[in-house]
Order: sequence, then structure tokens, then C-alpha cells
Amino acid sequence: MISFPLAVFTGIILLSSSTALSGGEEYSFCKREENNQAKDKEDSGYGFVLRTAVKKASSGYFFEAKKMFKELLRENPDSLNVRQSLQIIEDFEKKKISKEFAQKVFKGIYFILNQDYEAAIEAYKEALDIDPEKSELYYNLGSAYQFLGRYRESIPYFEKVLDSNSGDSDCLFHIGLAYYSEKEYEKAIPYLEDLINRVPHNPEIYTLLGLSYYSLKRHEEAQTAIKKALAIYKKTGQEQEYKETKELLDNLP
Repeated sequence: MISFPLAVFTGIILLSSSTALSGGEEYSFCKREENNQAKDKEDSGYGFVLRTAVKKASSGYFFEAKKMFKELLRENPDSLNVRQSLQIIEDFEKKKISKEFAQKVFKGIYFILNQDYEAAIEAYKEALDIDPEKSELYYNLGSAYQFLGRYRESIPYFEKVLDSNSGDSDCLFHIGLAYYSEKEYEKAIPYLEDLINRVPHNPEIYTLLGLSYYSLKRHEEAQTAIKKALAIYKKTGQEQEYKETKELLDNLP
């Protein structure tokens, strides 16, 4: 099996289960946000302040955390993650969520930031014990399991999100990825084909779909899908990705 990295669609801290591919906004933090993972590593000051703010919020010091998040937002106005952090605090202030629930969510975020995915899973499960209707946290759980390479365990959580939002593109991807990683290609393909219809201009999806076809010896369909990925890379000027995918295609029968 050709390895397909989870990092294609995920970063260290990320967004709601409908943001990265489909543009919605909730507050969950296991989806990609542009290149914030790299930003945190390259800019230790930004990353340190972000982690400090999240830690304060996880301890219930929302006033101090809110000031820090606002300062981070001034520094990086495009940071959806920081906006989501502020949204959690504002929801608490408006009594939409309890303090205990907000703290548990921030604890999960803090553990995700520090790549302690086992602890994040525990924190998110505790939050869901308080409010089981917050479907975005099921996405967080599924993502944390995938970070640990426990793909099969991730599937029910993504399916839970789909129960309330059948068009969630990120969940479709992660379920497809999970089945692909478990070598259940027949199960992966319907999710990826559905995803292509919803997000037709994402080359990574075409590549994963092509690899799934290839694993089932559906070689013609595999080549067609990967050629579509190549066309998108070429059109968007992603030279390195084009080169790597071209090499992949050349090695297919």
C-alpha cells in the first residue's frame, strides 16, 4: 500500500468539521488552518502565546485568555483558530455553554497543540459527557485517533458528525482515508467519489481516490483520477506536488 499522509488535510490545531473543505464555522480544533502548524514552529513567540492563552482558558481564566487571543488576532487576522477560541469564550459569556464544558474543550485543544492525543481524547470525551449534542467534538475525537494511527477507531466519530451534517466534506475525506489506511478500498471509494463531487478542485482527493482504484487493480480509473490531480497541480503552479504525482503516475501500469 502506498502511504498517504494524514497531514494532507490536518495540522496541529484546526477548525470545525466544516471549515477546511466546505467553509462552515463551528468551534472544534482538529482541522487544518492554512499553515499554522508551521507558523507555530517557525515563530516560537506566536506559538508560545497561543499555548499560554489556551492553557489559561483551560483553567477557567477566560478574561486573561480573551485578551491574549485578541492580541493574536491583531497579529494574524486570518487565524480562524483564534477566532474559534474567542467564540468559545463568547458562548460561555452568553451562557450558551457551561464553564466546565468550555474548560474541557480548551483542555482538549491544549493537548492537541502539544501533540498529546491520548489526553486530548480523554478531555473531549469528558466534554461530550457534559454536552453530547456538540457534534463538532466528535470530529475532534476522530482526528485525534487518526493522529495516533488508530484509523478504524476514528470512523464512528466522523460518522456521528455525518449524522447531523451529511455533506461534511472533511468527514468524508477522513472516513475515506481511514478505510484506505485499513486497506478497505471498496469502502473508501464511495466516500472519496462523493467528496470529489462536492470539492472538485482538490488534487489530493483525486490522488487518494486514484490510489484506492489502483489497489483494487482498477488501473484505468486510477490513471484518470491521478491525471486530474496533475492537471490541477499544473494549473495552480504547485511544481513540487506536480513532480511527485507525475512520478507516481509513471510508476502505475
